[in-house]
Amino acid sequence: MRKIIIYVILLFVTNNWIYAQQDSIATIIDFQTRKFRSMLETLYEYSSDSVDIYTASDSAFSAMLKSVNKQNAYYPKSIWSKYFNSNQGESESIGITIQLLADTIFILDVDQNSPAEDAKIQRGGVLISVNNIEANVNNYYKINSELRAKEGDTILVKWMNYKSLEVKTVSLICKKYDEPSIVSYFVIPDINTAYIKISRFSTKTYEEFTELASKLSNKKKLEGIIIDLRDNSGGTLDAALKMINEFMDVKDTIFESFAKMADFKYNIISTGTGSFTKIPLIVLINGNSASASEIFAGAIQDLDRGILIGEKTFGKGTMQKNWNLIDTTGYKVTVAKFITPSGRPIEKSKQEKLDIDPQLKLSDTSIYKQLEKRLEEDNLPTKLDVYYTKRKKRPIINLGGIMPDITCGKDTITLLTDVLISKGIMIEFVFKNLHLFSGIANSTFEDFLFNYNVSDEILQHLRVFSHNIKKIWNEEMFLKDKEIIRSKLKANIAHYFWGSSAFYAVNALEDGVLKTAIKNRNQAVEIIK
Repeated sequence: MRKIIIYVILLFVTNNWIYAQQDSIATIIDFQTRKFRSMLETLYEYSSDSVDIYTASDSAFSAMLKSVNKQNAYYPKSIWSKYFNSNQGESESIGITIQLLADTIFILDVDQNSPAEDAKIQRGGVLISVNNIEANVNNYYKINSELRAKEGDTILVKWMNYKSLEVKTVSLICKKYDEPSIVSYFVIPDINTAYIKISRFSTKTYEEFTELASKLSNKKKLEGIIIDLRDNSGGTLDAALKMINEFMDVKDTIFESFAKMADFKYNIISTGTGSFTKIPLIVLINGNSASASEIFAGAIQDLDRGILIGEKTFGKGTMQKNWNLIDTTGYKVTVAKFITPSGRPIEKSKQEKLDIDPQLKLSDTSIYKQLEKRLEEDNLPTKLDVYYTKRKKRPIINLGGIMPDITCGKDTITLLTDVLISKGIMIEFVFKNLHLFSGIANSTFEDFLFNYNVSDEILQHLRVFSHNIKKIWNEEMFLKDKEIIRSKLKANIAHYFWGSSAFYAVNALEDGVLKTAIKNRNQAVEIIK
């Protein structure tokens, strides 16, 4: 009887302590909230500087979230809608991307399904005015601001067809429209391998991918798939997990997370009934591949489903949840950390002195030698943890982020090539010399991609344009980068005729990383045997 009384007393005391703690936190939050209100009122009333309450509050909210975790973020009205729509696979605008080239604002891109496409506005056109604001150098940022409209807004656009010089004025109503996350794809004929570039993981990515992969497979049985996740900063977790599942023929853990709240603790297991389980797979990654991209790449590597080629990924091993606020602002908070199927944490940590566990010499000398060679080749700078893939027990280096199976960086270029690209000289050359490419208009993109070559004569025109008009040239650098310049110019020609998807495709096909993937495709075949 005495034991029961003691137990009841302890339970009562414990519960009271918990409630007291909760009351204490609630009191602290209430006090800090009132303190913020008092400071904001004082700032507005007494500050000698003008005070925008929205801007001041936005800054405070952002700083508060970032002080807890750098991945937390606050989004004011101007950004939240765009961020939220991007995750939903939508865009909210009139669908025009502009670029200032010399003293002229050109229409660089027109989005599919957008109001601008419906109004037959064309790439390469010259923007004359937006809402009666003259489109010139001085108004460039103001014009950009006018184009960032909200759903339902009416935008008056005056533009000129650069080729025919015909001027048109159109009234466009801003709306939401689908914005594909698969931004480029093609099939490499000689090896019948599909290249698919995914810019982000939205709620519609999985459907986009399965529909596209099935369509390409139905035309002719695919012998391989290359998924390009370079510069893909992540997106929705669900889309990445569904895509991983499509490549798995066994039930296994593909994702695991750890969190304070049970709602965010996951152990996701594949169904083993994927549609593309027998197709060799290569995934391209780089330092800007993050979050959901790392989840996808890590699972493919750990489960020996494919090989990774490129550079170490960003190292964002945390999961965020979004909260909408009633004033159409929003924020995200880090709610969990995740690991790959082999148990690797993805989050990058502080760099420490490199050290390989000497125990590996005793257990497997060959693996130790492999790692030593890899470290020497890649000049890896941090402490080494070794994990193993689940089926074939291949050693995997963990440095925060996902390390590729084959390291391959982007092509190095000279200053001349960098300036020709970054200053928009190549695309300006194309827009202003369309007569040089008149024969391309009747070509299909597939024919252009695999059969068209920029001639030396056109390169000479580029040399004259850049040297005489733009006052930029270096013959020694040109000769060193001649073939790279040739391929980059081809990509810009493709951009004018077929849009950004074609631009990405040409750049990819001429890319050293993709060439490395093609060269090593047999490894992707062997790993799934």
